[in-house]
Amino acid sequence: MIDIDRLMIADVIALGLDVAETHIKQGIHSYVNRRAYLKALIMGGVRVDINGQPNGEITTEQQAVAEHKLNE
Repeated sequence: MIDIDRLMIADVIALGLDVAETHIKQGIHSYVNRRAYLKALIMGGVRVDINGQPNGEITTEQQAVAEHKLNE
């Protein structure tokens, strides 16, 4: 993760929401291990942040990890 968990937790706290950190982390874990997400990583390209703004490129290492997870 690219610190998205910390950003989401900070937003939850700032908004005074009653959401457990563990639920946020579990949700992110579930999302980033979806087949569609892993396939998108393998394709490469630009990463986007929580606000939909460009935030760097997907690295070849990240692509390799995604491919490995997809083939497990």
